[in-house]
Amino acid sequence: MTFRVFSDLDSALAAEEALFDCVGEGAESACLLWSARRGLVTPRSLSQRPGFIDSARQSAAGGWPVSVRSSGGDLVPQGPGTLNFCRVWMPSGPISIEEGYKAICDPIRSVLGGYCAPVEACFCDGKYNVVVAGRKVAGTAQRRRQLKGRLVVLAHAMILVNEDIAPGVDAVNALQASLGFGGDVRAAAHVNASEVMSDPTLTPRKLAARIASAMDRADSQRAHETVKPEKTRPAVRNARSPRFSIGIGPRQVSTREDRKMTGAIQFLIKLTVGADKRDAWKTLMHEMLAATEKEPGTLVYEWYVDDATGRFQLHERYADQAACENHIDNFVTNFAERFLGIASDIEFTVCGDPSEKVREVLAGLAPSYFALTAGFARFDRA
Repeated sequence: MTFRVFSDLDSALAAEEALFDCVGEGAESACLLWSARRGLVTPRSLSQRPGFIDSARQSAAGGWPVSVRSSGGDLVPQGPGTLNFCRVWMPSGPISIEEGYKAICDPIRSVLGGYCAPVEACFCDGKYNVVVAGRKVAGTAQRRRQLKGRLVVLAHAMILVNEDIAPGVDAVNALQASLGFGGDVRAAAHVNASEVMSDPTLTPRKLAARIASAMDRADSQRAHETVKPEKTRPAVRNARSPRFSIGIGPRQVSTREDRKMTGAIQFLIKLTVGADKRDAWKTLMHEMLAATEKEPGTLVYEWYVDDATGRFQLHERYADQAACENHIDNFVTNFAERFLGIASDIEFTVCGDPSEKVREVLAGLAPSYFALTAGFARFDRA
């Protein structure tokens, strides 16, 4: 996957168009991650407004040249602290608009966390913004066309990484005001990925590498799920146990046959919490623990931490699909927004066979799924 730095936005937009053209002419999919010098990008519809040429010249004179893109949406600022993620592919079958947006949002959310929603007073607002703690970190757009009887989809995300947000917002407001509308975008409605991840050294190039790795993991998992193993092997348990931090312990004796009959499900979650968010995280952890302990079908709920790195691991185990759904409902209703606003670099593994409802809720975290093949668990009864 290529990361490029363009000297101007027109060259970057031309590269995306070339990517759109190459898929279907010998390639099934392609990706481009890029950044460029600062400027404004506007949809073609805005460029047709009366007075646009004069307004664009005025913006360029102020250091914000204007480029026109073919997709829809609204006016957005670009700069060297912004990462653009363009993904083009030919789906093997029908694909909904929502599925197209998931294909671009899920790799971003697997690295940054967050959720998709509109944000008041952000530039180019939409249902498929990637949002962390109520602020927009990425915006998305999508284009489609038919080529030789097959659908080609282009999905694009613009991700704020270590951008100087306020000047870009001012430039957007000024151009909109000169055209007689808007002018109500606020810098506070946005957030940089470097702040989300508590990493002031984060750059577009570094984030591009993390997104590329997330996509590789997801592709490997999909490939693994399509290949059935020739034979099963017994599960191996590591003799070393990580240092215990906080949790509720196992409550019952369980065997492999028990789990096959009852549909027991386990979550193994790894995530990072920045040093400036540790206090808020500890408060949230204890709130989640207190709520989860009231769920009779939750058998294990344990937190482990590496204090040196701020890396956490969460082990969860549910008696069956119903218990797992009950926990997910509780989490989404009471904790999801705060959890995703604090945690980053989330790696999510599901062991067992959760319901379609649970799979749908977890889809944005791009989890890996593993089916039980052999083994046992021996627990003391509570």
